[in-house]
Amino acid sequence: MTDWKLSIADEIVANNHTGKGVALAAFFMGSMGLIAAALSACMVVFIAPPAEASGLPQLIVYMAEAELMEERKALELGNRLLEFRVVLVKIFALTLACFSGLAIGREGPAVHIGAGFGWIVAKCVISDVEKHGVVRPGDPDHPLAVTEGGLVHTLVVAGGAAGFAAAFNAPLGGMLYMLEEIALPSGWSARATRGSFVAAASAVLIVKGVLQLAWSDSSVSYNSIVIFEKGTSIDTLGWSFSDIIPLLLLGALCGVVSGIATHLGLMMQKYRKSAAWRVESNWKKVVEISLVALATSVIFTILPAMYRVCVDVPTDGDDDKNRRLSGLHHAEKSYIQYTCSDDKYSPMASLTLVGEEGAISHLFGRDTDKYPPAILFVFLLFYVPCQIAAAGSAVPAGTFVPMLLCGACLGRITGELVNSFFEGYMSAPGVYAAVGAAACLGGFTRSTIAVVATICEITGDVSIIAPTMVVLSLSRFVASKVTMEGYTHGLVHRLVRANANEKGHRPSLENKKASSLLLLLDKAMEHGTSSPLPSPTGSPSNLGRISEHGSLRRSESEPSLSSFSLGSEVVIPPGTTPKGRQEPAAI
Repeated sequence: MTDWKLSIADEIVANNHTGKGVALAAFFMGSMGLIAAALSACMVVFIAPPAEASGLPQLIVYMAEAELMEERKALELGNRLLEFRVVLVKIFALTLACFSGLAIGREGPAVHIGAGFGWIVAKCVISDVEKHGVVRPGDPDHPLAVTEGGLVHTLVVAGGAAGFAAAFNAPLGGMLYMLEEIALPSGWSARATRGSFVAAASAVLIVKGVLQLAWSDSSVSYNSIVIFEKGTSIDTLGWSFSDIIPLLLLGALCGVVSGIATHLGLMMQKYRKSAAWRVESNWKKVVEISLVALATSVIFTILPAMYRVCVDVPTDGDDDKNRRLSGLHHAEKSYIQYTCSDDKYSPMASLTLVGEEGAISHLFGRDTDKYPPAILFVFLLFYVPCQIAAAGSAVPAGTFVPMLLCGACLGRITGELVNSFFEGYMSAPGVYAAVGAAACLGGFTRSTIAVVATICEITGDVSIIAPTMVVLSLSRFVASKVTMEGYTHGLVHRLVRANANEKGHRPSLENKKASSLLLLLDKAMEHGTSSPLPSPTGSPSNLGRISEHGSLRRSESEPSLSSFSLGSEVVIPPGTTPKGRQEPAAI
């Protein structure tokens, strides 16, 4: 759908190189963006409100509680957040939101969708067992009561890993992301490892097989982010020791940028949740994001005309592909002619009119393509505000790919600059783009191993693991000095605190402890401590300990999060003290 829309806009401009052609293309793109965003927002606002945004903060809170409950209670806890209606709406609304041209990603929502399918499978299994009366549900020997890791928890983890893997074509990245970012605070079991491992691998194989069967002419490629040209050997690519200093400077820069982006994103989320004009009417939420999509589409369409630079098209022996080499066809990059002559293409249009994945493909490329730093800087100046404007809106939206694109731009700028001064001594600018993408995403999410694994999988280049780990660590450190917490966990803490104080009543001591649980857990993990966690008042707290392996231990008498809401209209039934629950297995 997106490729069809972008192709039409490209044809409109190519057939009329005057300002009229650009205006018509902008009108077409803006109209498509406005309509698609409005339809997506209507589906979310009026049918399934929990389907908005990425759903990851709500998922983290849910899993932190579900792991400590018996299976039937865990199912009830996630009934509104993960039910089939929410999953179905999120699938179609996410498709429309991506088609609208908003500066968003699909990977975060894909995790929510996958987790929803895992919850649905768990519900079917548990209902079937109880229906056939294998044992009484209240029986302590019930096979589904309090087992290793919990059936619901395990299947939700496996589903989330499958969603991430299918979106990124990164099975290891999906498994590690669920471990590091989503499920670790609630405990990680051996069964969760096995389940996520199988689910992630199966998701990649199934999606690729379905695409090959549906499009036998190979008009659609599964690899949405393509890094290397055909025939390129990974052995000839990599990094040099002379890149160390520029890469470290890149890591510091990405840390500052990702820290600022985190702060601005959290501010936008807070504003959208508290703005009176948005609370008054759901239609205003629809109008708001529709106008954002309209503005984003128009800006990305006219930006190449405002900053007109033309570059020779790389020849590949096939003149038919010189004007537009689609990234969705045979794993090649898209060169957009725009208003340039037939033998040239527009680097700016090749960033703004190919989608986020297509732009990343260009920036990660290890070929001879040149991207002037000025073009990349101008692109960032317009792209980042569009990304922040979409944060917390009433459509399914992720932040992974936008942050990868920002980091790739910063890395490509650094790579182009150092190669202009030390040509022949430094690695290709694409290497800097890949490392910068990892550094920016790591600084934004504060994830480490999952980001490195994902970058290696989508690039196919394992030689950059060491520099990526070092640069990402530096970026994460710098970002933590700019903004204390990462984007997702910042939203988690706000969600827990807001729900503890909902309806304007003064929270009880139990609710205070519960609202501090994930916050204190995150702080303890940040500083690597296994000592008793302090309470907000400074007195000792019995909330639990973080084991030396990072898993959560909590006694039966400790407070519950199950009284909290996991979404704008999600009402969670009161939880009960878990009985007979085994401690989550340490890693």
